Amino acid sequence: MAELTNAQNTLLKIKKNIPFFAKLSDGEILMIVHDVQFKKYNKFEVIFEQDSRDEEAFAVVKGRVNISVGEFQRIGLLERFANFKTIVNLPPRSVFGEMSAITGERRSARATAYDPDTMVISFMIDDDINDENAEVFIKMYKELIDIISDKLRKTNEVALKNQ
Repeated sequence: MAELTNAQNTLLKIKKNIPFFAKLSDGEILMIVHDVQFKKYNKFEVIFEQDSRDEEAFAVVKGRVNISVGEFQRIGLLERFANFKTIVNLPPRSVFGEMSAITGERRSARATAYDPDTMVISFMIDDDINDENAEVFIKMYKELIDIISDKLRKTNEVALKNQ
């Protein structure tokens, strides 16, 4: 087995603090997650833009992350999102950006650091399911379903309050 990076070692040390990873063994995490990086952001710094396309998922380690949605505007040849409205401020332990990482679809929202010195883990989820890792993917997808269900439930609660 290849030598682990500092980011992989750190992830394995703190995995119990992040629900997405908590039920996976070290070997299972290393089997399905790659390109692990710890990234530090300043307050209001953009982590990813709405409508961007990339394959990273993220987990908040320190600070909070603001998830917001903007309105699409076209002014002549200029196309952009503006008038952003906050959907949620994610606390530490939260996973975000997972839908684009899994589906390959464009980001449906923008993520920005809400606090100074916000720290996140970025990671890629392997998409090569085979006989050796199928059970690990089942565990991971079960956790993702729980995360997404919780987000949907909270979004519905906010929508009902705003009616």
